[in-house]
Amino acid sequence: MDTWTIIGVFFLGVFSYRFLASLLNYTHSYNFLTYCLASCLTMIRSFGKDVVTVKERLIKQMEDLDIPEEEKEVMKKRMEKTLNDWQSVTFVRVVAVIPKEQMLHQAFIIFGRTPQSCLPRRS
Repeated sequence: MDTWTIIGVFFLGVFSYRFLASLLNYTHSYNFLTYCLASCLTMIRSFGKDVVTVKERLIKQMEDLDIPEEEKEVMKKRMEKTLNDWQSVTFVRVVAVIPKEQMLHQAFIIFGRTPQSCLPRRS
C-alpha cells in the first residue's frame, strides 16, 4: 500500500468513528428523554391517586366534625380549590419545567455547552 492509501484509510476510520460516536450519543439522548417522559407520566399518575386519597380522607374527617353544614361546605370548597391549585402547579412543573431542565442538562452533555447558552435569548 502506498502512503496516500494508508492516510486515506486512517482518516476514513477517524470520520467513521466520529459518525458512529455522535449517532450513539443521539440514540442515548433519545432513550434518556423517553425515560424522563415515562417517569414524569408515572409521577403524574401517582400524584392523581394521592390527591384522590387525600380528598377522600379530608371529607371523611370533616363529616365527623361537630360544626354546622355551612362551615363544612366552605371548608370543602377551600380544600377543593387548594388541592386543585396544588395539582395544576405540580402538573405544570412535572410536564413543563422538569423535562426542559433535563434537556438542557443533556444538551450540555452532548454539545459541551453551558445550560445557560442553550436558553433562548431575550430581546
